[in-house]
Amino acid sequence: MYKNGFTLIELVIVIVILGILAATAAPKYINLQSDTKASVIESIGGSMKSLSDMVHLKAQIESELDRTGCVSTNIGSIEVWYGYPESVSESSSCGPESYDMAELINLEENNGIQVFTEDKSNGDCYSLSVGWDEQECYARYTEACSATIPASVNNVITGC
Repeated sequence: MYKNGFTLIELVIVIVILGILAATAAPKYINLQSDTKASVIESIGGSMKSLSDMVHLKAQIESELDRTGCVSTNIGSIEVWYGYPESVSESSSCGPESYDMAELINLEENNGIQVFTEDKSNGDCYSLSVGWDEQECYARYTEACSATIPASVNNVITGC
């Protein structure tokens, strides 16, 4: 006997199999987005740490380890606080072409990553957060709090 097409049972079986495959693939895809965001945050945190360390080395060479100062680089002056970059510049004492951490990391704003408002709750050292969510998915740069407490970078990726 000659058959044309598929029976209803065959079509239902194929649809069920495709549904099972889709149900197992979707969580994997969603998890990849989360892992990607976490990796980006860790990369931004690493960049902040590297920038902080390089500016601090330059500040040591130029003897700019006081509370406030300026470190000269080939891109312009960088405002420092105890020899580490300021999170956000409080003044332009280093001239019109001076930079702070927010400007040094130079993020494009069209990718969903935000530079959040500077946290000034600690009067000795301010902090700056960068990421997707200021509570659960960010990298935070904290200025040096004194000559003996260096700048730090903390990554929070619990909600990425």
